[in-house]
Amino acid sequence: MDHRTLDHIATLISAAQDKARAFMSAIAQSNRLPSGWYVSIISGLRTYAEQEILYQQGRTTPGPIVTNAPAGYSNHNFGTAFDLGIFNADGQYIDDLPDRGIMTQAQVSFYYRSLAPIGKALGLTWGGDWESIDDEPHYELNLWPGLSETECLAKLRDLHDHGEPIELK
Repeated sequence: MDHRTLDHIATLISAAQDKARAFMSAIAQSNRLPSGWYVSIISGLRTYAEQEILYQQGRTTPGPIVTNAPAGYSNHNFGTAFDLGIFNADGQYIDDLPDRGIMTQAQVSFYYRSLAPIGKALGLTWGGDWESIDDEPHYELNLWPGLSETECLAKLRDLHDHGEPIELK
């Protein structure tokens, strides 16, 4: 795993770290990407301030909307989520290639979708399955599978707001 990936994994809670490492190992052992391509974890824990900046993008600041989650409503804020980046053999981030006419968005999506079964088999929730926004690079660990996403986030916010650790017990 590259240093960027290791740095982002280190920001996650221990249970999410374990899942992220297992996911990256499984991806490396799979044949789902062309030869020479690689995956890096490009985002892990975000502060509320960092999340709010992303949330305002496309709303009050320039750029496309990249999240529907304001601060406190993203699993990134609690160290239970991470985003992948896929890079081709030349080290180019494939998400940038449609704008340059090198790949189509459908091709980019194909590669992210090819990794989803690996993450889902490890018990991760995949952002490509969401209806509110298509977030194919996003994976998160639901600490309380019996609770809805809304209930989990409320519990995470409560733990965060009371300074309590967010970990599986």
